[in-house]
Amino acid sequence: MKLTNNQAILAQQALKQIVMLELPVKTSLEIVRLSQLVDQQISEAMVVRNLLVNKYRLKVKAGAEAQPVFTFKDDISEEEKIKALERFTKDIDELMIAKGIEIDVVINIPNEVNIKPELLKPIRECIRVQ
Repeated sequence: MKLTNNQAILAQQALKQIVMLELPVKTSLEIVRLSQLVDQQISEAMVVRNLLVNKYRLKVKAGAEAQPVFTFKDDISEEEKIKALERFTKDIDELMIAKGIEIDVVINIPNEVNIKPELLKPIRECIRVQ
């Protein structure tokens, strides 16, 4: 299975909560492995994102890393800003739907474990119930 970068971000958010559950050792190791693969994919996507930010002469406003707010580094005309933002938005959209690394992790979760469905949704293709 390959996740898009957008799916990886959703999976990462869910995995942050799932890793806090007390689960059997084997299941915990599978979750850690999946979490590491997702983190790797997101790191690679962030490198591309940062290259795009630099390419379009943007900067991220301080303290806005979770929900980035972009401003321009240099004084450029309004017309150039609009064109740059259009190209940047298009490139970011393509980045978010791009497929990442192959994820071949299957997590066997005991039937007795209670997990909110919203946490399983982003990683449902990796889950098997024992």
